[in-house]
Amino acid sequence: MNDRFLYAYNDEELDQIEDNLDVVYSDFPFSIAYPINQYEIFLEEEDYFYAFSRFFDVFEISVQYTSSLLITLLQKNQVPVDDQLRKIISSIVEKPLSFGDWVSDIFLVLLKKGNEFLPENELIRSLSEAMFNRKGNILTGWPGRKGEEFKSIVYFRNSYFGHDTTLSKNIYRELLEKIEPRMFQFIKALYPISAYTPFTVTEVIDEENDQKAYSVLLLSGSSAHTGRPIRIAADNALQEKLYYVVQKKIRRRDLLNKEDIINISPFVVYLPCNEEKQEEKYSYLFQTIHAKNLRSSSTYHRMKMQQARKPSFLKISLPLSSTNCSTAR
Repeated sequence: MNDRFLYAYNDEELDQIEDNLDVVYSDFPFSIAYPINQYEIFLEEEDYFYAFSRFFDVFEISVQYTSSLLITLLQKNQVPVDDQLRKIISSIVEKPLSFGDWVSDIFLVLLKKGNEFLPENELIRSLSEAMFNRKGNILTGWPGRKGEEFKSIVYFRNSYFGHDTTLSKNIYRELLEKIEPRMFQFIKALYPISAYTPFTVTEVIDEENDQKAYSVLLLSGSSAHTGRPIRIAADNALQEKLYYVVQKKIRRRDLLNKEDIINISPFVVYLPCNEEKQEEKYSYLFQTIHAKNLRSSSTYHRMKMQQARKPSFLKISLPLSSTNCSTAR
């Protein structure tokens, strides 16, 4: 009997979900693993409103994060920046974007571009198999099928959660019973993202030698916020607070080669929380871009954060410890 989730999965489906969650909590980017973990916590507490909000955080954050990674992979592989790519990049850095914008105008377009130029990439191939179906997909729904459960994720977000909509917890539970499988289908499609280890430089130790030494914090897994920095070497200079990934596991004292390091900044940057300012104690923050106001895209945490002197960027904030940097509901 399944008492951990709401949908009535069979034993084979449940085993697959459990296997995938093991990978999520150890190897997915923290900012994707965290809301998935929170979803489980709120289900256990029978707090279906907040479980519902974390459900949408999983989709919003995954789409934004993966779009940022896809842009960087295309650039690193010297895919020509045509008008289509130029339009996507400019839209990210010039105006606030809705979740619908991210899905239709950015994520799916980038995925098609990746499928055209990098068809052997496992992440692109896995997402393409899940998304490019004539009858519909996890994000946009299945227009030809009858029943509310087949509508788009944007529909559910706007109808039942967005625009200050608050309903009884039983309604949220009933909805999750219908649409919860989509989250696990999306996690399955994202599985290859576990091969990319994200990290940030916390200290420059030595840049005088050919093999430069750094202290880095690994940003993967649901417990990344309690991790300790490790020392690694690199054959090119790295910068503090930028957000890097490498397509391999990073061990203490590993040597990272220049050609393996992928810099996702400025689309994503690492930003440790400010322990002195309570209002800035958040676990992660994705920014839609606007020249003056930085606004959170997280469905449960919308607030004006600060004034920017220049165009902002997609941002992840990771607490330095679980005790002094918590996420508000």
